[in-house]
Amino acid sequence: MEIFELKYFLAAANNENIHKGSLDVNVSPASVSKAISRLEAELGVNLFYNEGRNIKLTSQGQALKLRAHSILQLEEDTRYLISGDKEKINIHFGADEILQSFIGVEVTAKMRKLFSKAALHLSIGDDKSNLKKLTDGEIHLALISTDVPKDLKAKTINKVIFKTWAAKNHPIFNGHKKNHVFDIQEVLKHGFVVPSEALLGKITEHGSLDGWREDKFPRIHAYQVQSLKVMENYVRSGRAFAYLPDYYFADEDLVPLQITGCSFNCQQSIKLVCKNPEALGWLSKVWDLF
Repeated sequence: MEIFELKYFLAAANNENIHKGSLDVNVSPASVSKAISRLEAELGVNLFYNEGRNIKLTSQGQALKLRAHSILQLEEDTRYLISGDKEKINIHFGADEILQSFIGVEVTAKMRKLFSKAALHLSIGDDKSNLKKLTDGEIHLALISTDVPKDLKAKTINKVIFKTWAAKNHPIFNGHKKNHVFDIQEVLKHGFVVPSEALLGKITEHGSLDGWREDKFPRIHAYQVQSLKVMENYVRSGRAFAYLPDYYFADEDLVPLQITGCSFNCQQSIKLVCKNPEALGWLSKVWDLF
């Protein structure tokens, strides 16, 4: 069993396709097929079975996938331990799109400062898929907003506050050009653009997908959308408000409303999660940054 064979095996397993896997490791599909055949002959089991044009892991293949990730990471960490900065490390980091775009930028900047030669592989996915990737060893770290299983390590690195955002051309500002303070009842006369699915991770237990307390202050859902970019466009057009994290907008054309008569304030805890930060020397250094 050779290191390169495990790399080729993982490439095929992650893509569920030998041709696509070969592109990830820059070799021919025939080389990937031969590596898999050698592993199967050595282990005496089938690692894949065919499903249409793709391949799927058998139970033995699933077991090898978990162990292969650990072996390759340990091999890479050993090279780094012995050779130091001469060796490039691969950091696999997951988060959903909005966290990756904002908080993830700050997190990876700290990683880059610590390991200037590191290759950062950024994975986009929801909390559920990233937690599974952590458990399976496919990624090293993830930003998570939901509850974290006890077998994973987590630390809160950010507390996000949600605000009601509006464009300066919104009708609510007519006669209030220099004043962003509004009573909740005045705000509720206008429509909101709201997500139709959980675009922002876990926020609240009250049923609202963006954290707004509908049970206390029911809104007009003028637009329901499946994209944060579409939500942003409706806000910028002046057609609707949106209830979004405080980091989401950073320009002068959009302002957060200061609302009176409304006592609640939605907060979201963002956690950095890892399977075992002590398993790899370089990973423990990253973990200690936060």
